[in-house]
Parts: sequence; C-alpha cells; structure tokens
Amino acid sequence: MARILKFSFFSLLVLTLLYLPACSESDWVYFKESTPERKTRVPPTPIEDTSIRTATPDTCGQELLFEVTDTMAVDNGVTADAVFKINKSWLITQIITYHWNGATGAEPGTIALRAQDSTLYGPWQASGLPGQNNVPNAHWIVYPMEVIPKGTYTIVDSDPSTWSSNFNTDGVGMVYVYGRKP
Repeated sequence: MARILKFSFFSLLVLTLLYLPACSESDWVYFKESTPERKTRVPPTPIEDTSIRTATPDTCGQELLFEVTDTMAVDNGVTADAVFKINKSWLITQIITYHWNGATGAEPGTIALRAQDSTLYGPWQASGLPGQNNVPNAHWIVYPMEVIPKGTYTIVDSDPSTWSSNFNTDGVGMVYVYGRKP
C-alpha cells in the first residue's frame, strides 16, 4: 500500500507544479521540501532558501510529451531505454525521473536527451524533490528550456542503477517529459 501512494503523491506534485490555473507572477506557488503536500500562495519575492522550489512562468502552457509510470512497486535500475518520438520541434520545459531507491532516494545527478543521430542535448543538472514519506531526492527534475527538432530521443539519466522501473514498464525508467511549442 505504501508504495502505491508514492506515485499518487508524485502525480499530484507534477500536476500541481505543471498545471497551475494561471501562471502570472501573482500565482506562483512555492513548495517547502519538508512539507511537500502543503502549498501556500505568496507574492513573488526573491528566495534565499535553496530548500524551496518554485514553479516558473516558463513552464506555463506546457504539454505532456512522454511518460513512463506505474502505480505498482518499483525496482532499482533500468533494463531498457526510455525512448520517445516527436513529429515537430518542441521547447523542452521539464524532465522528471523517479529514483525511489529503496526509500533512500539518490543524490541528484544529470539528465540529458540523446537524439537518434547521437546529438546530445544537455546534460542538465537535476534538483531533487522529496518522494513519499519525505524520501529525499526521489524525484529528479530539470528545466532544459531548449528547443529540440523532430526526431527520436533517448533519455539519459546519470544514475541508471537507482532510476526506478518495474515489470509493467518493461524495465524502462519512470519519467515525464514536458514541452511547449517554441
């Protein structure tokens, strides 16, 4: 039961971060890592505390381009590549990978995209967000803000040994890729 809830929280966190009702400065939402399920609307002000994550206006209007997820128990490590295809250019706004790692999380590394022609986009340094029961760094998130052309892409995670997968994902790492029209 506990492992099922982590995906529910992750889905709620992703939806909250990504689909804010309005993305004007007055609607920015700040999350304190120690209490991720609690949100507070505050006026936009410079933030000195690095344990606070922000939803930026740059992610407004983004669409889910690719996802691999499942609500069942997860394993450490991937046995297959996370590959997606896009039929037009997209501005990649966010990539989120999941590193449950036996309820210990994993120190955030990097995430990149490798095109079929071997062009590498990134790597981008990830920030960690807590998972279920405040497991530190269970979610790695990057904001590439880079336009990639149509094509086929493989997600490259710097720590595939802790990237979560399971039988239902066919060994592909759990991931969300978001973008918007350039």
